[in-house]
Amino acid sequence: MHFLPHKSTETYSDVEHVQPLSLQPIGGNVGIGTTNPNGGTFHINSGTGTTVYIQAGTALNQSIQLMYFVNYNNSVVRGTITSPSDSTTLYTSGSDRRIKNSIRDLPDIRSLVEKLRPRGFKMNSDLSNQEHYGFIAQEVQEHYPVLVVGEETETSTLQLDYGTFSPFAVGGVLDLYKITDTSTERIISLENTIQQQALQITSQQSQIDALIQRLAAAGIA
Repeated sequence: MHFLPHKSTETYSDVEHVQPLSLQPIGGNVGIGTTNPNGGTFHINSGTGTTVYIQAGTALNQSIQLMYFVNYNNSVVRGTITSPSDSTTLYTSGSDRRIKNSIRDLPDIRSLVEKLRPRGFKMNSDLSNQEHYGFIAQEVQEHYPVLVVGEETETSTLQLDYGTFSPFAVGGVLDLYKITDTSTERIISLENTIQQQALQITSQQSQIDALIQRLAAAGIA
């Protein structure tokens, strides 16, 4: 595992030659704050403190790339954590058309969204007893297993890929726009029909009034 600086003039090939700090465990994991780093290749145990503290930049409102996540050969950026200003942080995922295939429109978004159940809940480990909002992984898994990460076992829990919910949300809004546009067109059509019928009624009423006048003049009425 290498901790490397990122400069605006560096490419990934350049970075390979710059290694101010290199931790290369052989057959084991690297641990910080723990003597038993079994959580992964790089295991940090912060106790009750801050797990990772990153102070980025040397000037006001300086844009800093905090983290890069790349594939195995550094050819594709999977995602970044960027601090574009003093008060914001951006989290991005690789989304370039060139790294995708089998692109298609999602069908019938409305029926998909209707199966989601937004929930209010409290976390078992949250001592503040604060209410949170989201979804239940098991309920989502029944309909959209692709949105669920992990396995439900005695020692592990399920997680949700909340970032993937956004296409469903946008698709649902677009479907609502379509429904609204269709309803608006139908309302306009009905209004035009009503106006035409009102004109016909007015014309027929005029004809009736004229007939009554002729009958009265002929002494029939």
